[in-house]
Amino acid sequence: MKPLPILSSLLLTTSPVFADDFSYLQCDLEGVMQRKEIKSNKILESQNVGGNIRLKIDFENKRVMDAILGKWQDVVISNGMITNSTQETIDGVNRQFKISVEADPPGVLSIDQLDRSDRFSITVKVRGTCKNVDQTVFEKTLKAL
Repeated sequence: MKPLPILSSLLLTTSPVFADDFSYLQCDLEGVMQRKEIKSNKILESQNVGGNIRLKIDFENKRVMDAILGKWQDVVISNGMITNSTQETIDGVNRQFKISVEADPPGVLSIDQLDRSDRFSITVKVRGTCKNVDQTVFEKTLKAL
């Protein structure tokens, strides 16, 4: 009986996407940012936004790290779906932020943000698609910053 070679081959064939009990995603994004004057509801600026984000997901501890920020964020994870919402006021600007990510299996990402002061509002709506990536893709982005 030679269980060691069988065990070794299983360990070597494990997907790197779930290395170290984490999952790694890259999400390609596109959306729109609009700035409005509150009093007249006039759109002062509108522009397309896009890019990608890379996420490290810890399903066991229910937290996510963005490769750009490099900090863990506690989230809600249920049935493979990650959600988070925050509401805060900074220097008189009220911010509402919501994100949802289909993580297991990877799928759609949705981000909605509203910043509102007495005079102006900024709305950001972003949608995207996520896919599994190797741990090194995340780490290269993290180290580059």
